[in-house]
Amino acid sequence: PLQADLDGNGLLDGQDWLMYIAGLGATNPGVTDLNNDGVNDHADFLLFRGAFEDCHGHDSFAKMLATVPEPSSSVWLASTAMYVALAYRRWTN
Repeated sequence: PLQADLDGNGLLDGQDWLMYIAGLGATNPGVTDLNNDGVNDHADFLLFRGAFEDCHGHDSFAKMLATVPEPSSSVWLASTAMYVALAYRRWTN
């Protein structure tokens, strides 16, 4: 489970989950690439969920999802800007 402790604070919690989802689709996912295959994908999600449930018990991941707040509006805005830029880049090429 320590590999899934993405913020390195010794706890596997909702903050690690927010870091994981922030790395989705990243060109260089860094620590969110739990299986070191170069992408943050479904296999990494399964590893994260498994590690979380190993630490906190069966169904703890679903319970955690219900309590973690949505990312801030600035994260949403940055994500939207990234998608617009990617769409523009694809449209112009």
